[in-house]
Amino acid sequence: MTDVLRRTYDALMDRPGATDVLAALADGELVRVAELSGALGVPLGQLRDRLMALQPLLLRVDPGTADELVGVRHPSIAEHIQARTREHITEDELWLYF
Repeated sequence: MTDVLRRTYDALMDRPGATDVLAALADGELVRVAELSGALGVPLGQLRDRLMALQPLLLRVDPGTADELVGVRHPSIAEHIQARTREHITEDELWLYF
């Protein structure tokens, strides 16, 4: 992965509210947005706002519907989420990694 691409991924992944969503999608599988909302304890509308903010990283299928699915757009994104170093993790996000 090039430095430019890595920095671009990091800039998007460092947006507020991104960490828990990306951690849930790090395996690269498509997930039902309604189920993700429940798992994260985030209201559906608020989750969809977060997904829009992360749109360059994500693939959304049937957005805005009850059947909406979301996942990472490319395997390299999933790999980067999994490989992020501790310097990108803020103190309130540490619980995601234990």
